[in-house]
Amino acid sequence: MLLRLEEAKHLEANEKAKLEEEIMAKQMEVQRIQDEVNAKDEETKRQQDEMVEARRKQAEAAAALLAASTTPQHHHMAENENENEKELTNGDAGGKKKQEYEDRLKQMQEEMERSPRDLLEAQETIRRLEEQLKQLQAAKDEL
Repeated sequence: MLLRLEEAKHLEANEKAKLEEEIMAKQMEVQRIQDEVNAKDEETKRQQDEMVEARRKQAEAAAALLAASTTPQHHHMAENENENEKELTNGDAGGKKKQEYEDRLKQMQEEMERSPRDLLEAQETIRRLEEQLKQLQAAKDEL
């Protein structure tokens, strides 16, 4: 009878050790998953910040495009073309003025060409970030 009692105690101790190991393994798994969730949360926050920045850049690019395409200087330059031609006859001062207007016109044209590219780049960044955010949220939901 004592033998059976000792055997039962031994089996109970083995079972208890086995259960403790399983509990420890589950706790480690829970901690690993929690760490992954925290990492995903941090990544999501970083990407949300990046999206905010991309939207800001998109708004800036759109504003620059609008400003470049509706600048009153365009109208002013067209109105003063005849005056510039008259100034050319006055010598060097007219040539400098014309060069300034040509430089400004070239600069404005470059801005108009660059603005749509900047806008498309910002939109692509937003699209990419939104896709990554969806993937991260899906991965987080799976956990």
